[in-house]
Amino acid sequence: MTSAWLDELTRFTQVLDQSQQALLSVLRQRRQTLQNATVLELERFNEAGRQAAQRLQVLGAWRQRLIADAQRDGDRGNTLVEILATEVTPTTETLRGRLLLLQRRFAEVQREAWIEWVVTQRSSAYYGEVLELIAHGGKTSPVYTDQPLSSTSSTGGVMLDAAA
Repeated sequence: MTSAWLDELTRFTQVLDQSQQALLSVLRQRRQTLQNATVLELERFNEAGRQAAQRLQVLGAWRQRLIADAQRDGDRGNTLVEILATEVTPTTETLRGRLLLLQRRFAEVQREAWIEWVVTQRSSAYYGEVLELIAHGGKTSPVYTDQPLSSTSSTGGVMLDAAA
């Protein structure tokens, strides 16, 4: 691995670090905004989140190029951490440590995104149920009950409530 490649990897880790921190911050702020139901702030954070996600996609391509360059130069490994492990120097160990830290932060980003997804899915389901109750005058629709309708067991069909 060349000194130029290590310099580029150092730049990559710096940019990735900044991008991950920005995305994590946006996700945490957006979660707080979801709790407070502040629509205008949510739109602002949605745009910031889109931009951060686009930056991470560009960084993914950069990472792939770094791996391909190292493999072309004869280094073994399918990840940057594996490639750096082939040559133990203070520089490579520092970069490996930084990459491992970035992997842990990425797990935080994934966790924050998962929390947001769960909250929005549950909220959407709840509001769907509320709208359904409103549409049926506060009564649940007979096709959505937990108990099977008596006519369905013998005929296999579904009885519709014509009054609904």
